[in-house]
Amino acid sequence: MNLRCVLFVSSILILTGCAQEPDDSTARYSAIPSTSPHAQTVPTDESRNQWCEPAPAQWDEKLGLTVDFATTPTELVIRYTATNNRTSPVYAINRIQQDTGAATPRERHFVVPRTDGVVEINQREFLYRSPNCVVPRSTPLPPPLASPIEPGSTLTDTIHVALPLRVIHPEGPSATEYLPPLPDPPHPISFCLGFSSTADPDPRDIDGEPLYSIPTAGPETVACSTPLVLP
Repeated sequence: MNLRCVLFVSSILILTGCAQEPDDSTARYSAIPSTSPHAQTVPTDESRNQWCEPAPAQWDEKLGLTVDFATTPTELVIRYTATNNRTSPVYAINRIQQDTGAATPRERHFVVPRTDGVVEINQREFLYRSPNCVVPRSTPLPPPLASPIEPGSTLTDTIHVALPLRVIHPEGPSATEYLPPLPDPPHPISFCLGFSSTADPDPRDIDGEPLYSIPTAGPETVACSTPLVLP
């Protein structure tokens, strides 16, 4: 029998609840987002296995994120809804800059272990903790692409992550030397979504979807779901 679990976290109260659901091929888990993206992971002194971790990012309470995790024997399905409560449009990162040699990014997510023990799955610009992480290359990585969210609107999307998890990093396999080891399951998972307030004016058609290029030098705003341990 599968369980559907809902986790709510606030500064003063923690509530958890599970209810039985009819059998199917999927076990589902829902999580309400935490109030800031892994602020607790800021190190007091830098070490080599933190160089390629995501850098801490700012968070904006006007950008909401709710996430539903569904597991099958072969994949983790992440369905999320992002809400823009600002008075101006924002752009939610939808395609990320993996080191595949492609001029246009079509990949959907990174998978990165963090020193706080959480495995972060993300769609974000992915700034690094240290410039020492960067791999010399003749062609720069392409900028990430994003979907617009108008004020007062929401964006819902789904990504599929193969199980068992493996590290997926913009700098490729060389980054694992500068990351914590990927822990054995069960391990806490967090999904993080990056937002930008600016984008190039002309969209590109990627897989039938209009997406906007994000300036890589711009500030990164990130919302993350509350870490949730999956089997």
